[in-house]
Amino acid sequence: MRSFCRKLFARLAQALQRPPAKFGVMLGAIFLAELILMLAAERLQIDLGGWIWALIDAAILTAAASVVLWPLIIRPLYAAFEAEHAKAQAILDTASDAIITIDDHGIIQTQNRAAQAMFGIPEQDAIGRNVSAIIPPPHREQHDRYLERYRRTGVKHVIGVMQQLEAVRADGEIFPVELSISEVRAGNKRLFTAIIRDITERKRLSDKIQSMAHYDQLTGLANRALFHDRLSQTIALARRRKSKLALLYLDLDRFKPVNDNYGHAAGDMLLCAVAGRLRESMRESDTVARLGGDEFAVILAEISARADADAVAEKLRHSIDEPYPLDDVIVAVGASIGIAVFPDDATFGEELVKLADQDMYRRKQAPRAVAPHDREISSE
Repeated sequence: MRSFCRKLFARLAQALQRPPAKFGVMLGAIFLAELILMLAAERLQIDLGGWIWALIDAAILTAAASVVLWPLIIRPLYAAFEAEHAKAQAILDTASDAIITIDDHGIIQTQNRAAQAMFGIPEQDAIGRNVSAIIPPPHREQHDRYLERYRRTGVKHVIGVMQQLEAVRADGEIFPVELSISEVRAGNKRLFTAIIRDITERKRLSDKIQSMAHYDQLTGLANRALFHDRLSQTIALARRRKSKLALLYLDLDRFKPVNDNYGHAAGDMLLCAVAGRLRESMRESDTVARLGGDEFAVILAEISARADADAVAEKLRHSIDEPYPLDDVIVAVGASIGIAVFPDDATFGEELVKLADQDMYRRKQAPRAVAPHDREISSE
């Protein structure tokens, strides 16, 4: 009998070393239940020896139960659990997006390999660390406030909502990410899983497409489409404020000989140099655009009188007249500049452009004959 008991307890001890902690709790519950049933059967009127034998009997039955339960039920379930866990971990580790789980205090519980590669923080350093380590300062305080408010009120603002924001790597580099957060409850414990995608390349391509759509690729100035959009906005603003604006329409003089004599590469260099001088001469609130070829336009927001536009046009002419060193040659060009003023000359963008263009051609045909204040704008 004693030999049998020793073998059973040895098997029990061996079993308790392998299963999850919950199996030990289950065996304890079985032991207590059996002990209570035995004592209840004797109506609790037993002597000390009876108590001891009741304990031994309960222990023997518990050990026997563990020997049966472990191979038939617990071990298969535990093996299945381990297999599913390994499968889930493999999926996480092969995911291209970073996946991070935090508790409701912002402490990182798990992260996958993609998160380690993305942020440059090894798993052993990340686990137990506050997630604010990967959030740049402008958003860090906002994240902490959100978690604190969510703990108090349970009101969700970002959970289940795809959003774009910035994150920070271990080396301090800030980069754009796309973030999706979901909530998982395990009993009374609340966890949040964040799926994070690095969109640096996507953002770069988007910015490039945006730039190609709105900016001249040679000079970097606003293109024709952006120019018309800015003109409409500036006119609308001037109309609300009851103020004036001026449109300057520029066409380079003697540009064609540069192209013919020195080639298109020299012509492109010249256009870039002219664009730079125009940009440097204007205010932040003004718009400088290249409309195509050697034609440029400037929108002067909020001028007091036509004389202001004349003064700016004269300043631009002097700037453009300065020689341009292009590699091993120095060239000189000029500019004919037409002017139209809102609302004095026109109240709509298309008409304003037409009148400024006409004024530019009039000046180009007789550049020396037309003084700044000696102007007639024709609507023909």
